[in-house]
Amino acid sequence: MRILFLSPVNPKLTPGEPLPRWQMQASWVRALARQGHEVRVVKYTPDKRIRLEWGERIWRNIRAIREIGPAFAKASAGKQIGLIIYSLGADVLLPGTIHYIKAKLGAPLAVLSGVSPIKQGNPRERAMAPLVDLAATNDQGHGDEWLGLGAKRTVVLPIAAVDPELHYPRNTEFGLDAILDGVSSIRSARNPRSLRRRLLDSEEVRVLSGSSSMISETPSSTRQKLETVLERDIDVLFAGTLTPERRRFFDRLRKLLPDRVKMVVKEFVWEEEYAELMSRAKIGINLLRPEMKLGANLRTFEIPAFGAMEITGFCRQEWLAPGKEVEVFRSAEEAAGLVKKYLRNDEARQKMAEAGRKRVIKEHTFDKRVEKLMEMISVSSATLDGVSSIRSARNPRSLRRRLLDSEEVRVLSGSSSMISETPSSVRSKLKTNLLDVSVCIVNYKTDRELERCVESIRKFTTGVSYEIIVIDNSTDNRWYSGGNNLAIGQARGKYVLFLNPDCWVTSDVISELVSFMDKHPRVGAVEPRQVDSSGEILPTGSLTPKWWIDLTEMTGLSKLFGRLGQSGVLGGLGRLGQLGELDKYRQVEFDRRENWRTEVVSGAAAMVRKDILDEIGGFDERLKLYYTDVDLCRRVKNSGFEIWHVGEAALRHKTRSSTSKLPWDRVNFIYARDARGYYRKWGEKVGGEILYWAMRGNGAVIKLIK
Repeated sequence: MRILFLSPVNPKLTPGEPLPRWQMQASWVRALARQGHEVRVVKYTPDKRIRLEWGERIWRNIRAIREIGPAFAKASAGKQIGLIIYSLGADVLLPGTIHYIKAKLGAPLAVLSGVSPIKQGNPRERAMAPLVDLAATNDQGHGDEWLGLGAKRTVVLPIAAVDPELHYPRNTEFGLDAILDGVSSIRSARNPRSLRRRLLDSEEVRVLSGSSSMISETPSSTRQKLETVLERDIDVLFAGTLTPERRRFFDRLRKLLPDRVKMVVKEFVWEEEYAELMSRAKIGINLLRPEMKLGANLRTFEIPAFGAMEITGFCRQEWLAPGKEVEVFRSAEEAAGLVKKYLRNDEARQKMAEAGRKRVIKEHTFDKRVEKLMEMISVSSATLDGVSSIRSARNPRSLRRRLLDSEEVRVLSGSSSMISETPSSVRSKLKTNLLDVSVCIVNYKTDRELERCVESIRKFTTGVSYEIIVIDNSTDNRWYSGGNNLAIGQARGKYVLFLNPDCWVTSDVISELVSFMDKHPRVGAVEPRQVDSSGEILPTGSLTPKWWIDLTEMTGLSKLFGRLGQSGVLGGLGRLGQLGELDKYRQVEFDRRENWRTEVVSGAAAMVRKDILDEIGGFDERLKLYYTDVDLCRRVKNSGFEIWHVGEAALRHKTRSSTSKLPWDRVNFIYARDARGYYRKWGEKVGGEILYWAMRGNGAVIKLIK
């Protein structure tokens, strides 16, 4: 394909120079060329200033159009340009210029957007949004903004990736810089042996890194110590902009770590210097910007590519698996704990670093991004009966035949990349606003129940606009939390309804829930009344659990306490179950057919505001199957929102359809591990351990009996 690539360049670059080797756009161009595409690059900031007066900006646009002249000539000669890729990042090109180029070439327009178009973009890029056929981003929230501005489709590739020509471990002997404990600040991107020889022969050394924010001196009395330091790896490295929030984070982290830990924090470090530093690091820290809550940056993939283990504030499992290829923290305290854990266990650290490196080189290169981008471009011009890009890892034709007769359903495999598919029936609405509801269903080998669920939604949901997103976990199980996070990333609704595939509706319950939340803006999450197959109302809705309550519930002691209470034996102990703490936790005093405020709603059928999910980061993927809804509700409540049981709205639920497909002992292990993980997270480590071992012991006894 012939491609026109519009790229910003460093303002110091003189006209006629090629794109700098390390510039991300250059990696994109190389990847396009490797896959056989003919690429013409037009650079649109070829002087020493980015901020332009209007006269200069107009002249710059005219010059850009003139530079594209040969492409126009080829188009008129029948050598059609198949795609325009516009890499954003400089406030130069006008919407009229883009409109003229697109109309002249007759090609679709894809933009590469690494930041929020609303918070960090410029007015001209926002005004251009209706011309965009596909916006490729790093973050789902940014994609939502592009849709709201008028873009036709979005895809979270993400656009950040690695280039094997650049991102590989450097086997240099030295590379230390800005060590915070005051040992020394040394930098050498070239000939480190020569530097070492010069340093150790001098009587007093003071080596300054021009871009380093932390400098220290090394007198001759510490020459022997210097030699030792030069041969020691960096324990922890961060390279990036030091915002006030990040400075506070690293100040806190430094206090939490032992003095012997060598932590390097470096600002304004680029290219080979950065490559050398990261190649010497044992652990690389990645902090995403606050406006990027559900995305990735270059560091997400660069750190593992250089052979360091990555710990980060956020990472989706479809990019790198938490606990296997990357570690995720939510505070400086958690980050410090991870650093100390993996510095004590070098084998585990190296194993995770290598796993991350292999995953990145296999799946997160610019070549892979190009493949996905071109796939999305081709899909946008050839939809399947009005349903854009249907994905299923298992028998997609069968799923499509059973589920996709309407334009409201999208099926994604558990291993699918983050793809935004906009059905044609709702595309016009997406351009101006979001849908009312995104119904997210995680399916695990329950195709029959899933078909009933989807058909019931189609039949009874008439009062709101909606889409259905199915995550097929049948072959690549991302579990409940990971599957729903993938769905959240795709969701276009104002509200997200998490629904088990073994649920089905018999009335317009979805519209009822939307109406309730529209009337109550301080309500962040709701659940409907659940009725099982026999017609019995399920006891959903409860207070936030305590570990000892869960212990009595899961081991069967709650039933014993209830019987004791009824018989009057061991009075106080019996009252624990009979109208006591257990009943208070279960909120038995409330009628499930009415509406009332609660603290925890069932994840089998729960509606949550999309903006809250974006704010808190969706489900915690460290919890696979259980306590996921409890943890989510706790964070919704901590964000200042109320949680309600809406008993006036009801649906049906056949319980345990998915978990029954798993071996019993496997379910018991996951339940116990998730319980321990949840209580550890919320500061009840001892209770979590007691609960874990009690559940494991209980499971072992039941297994022996069986």
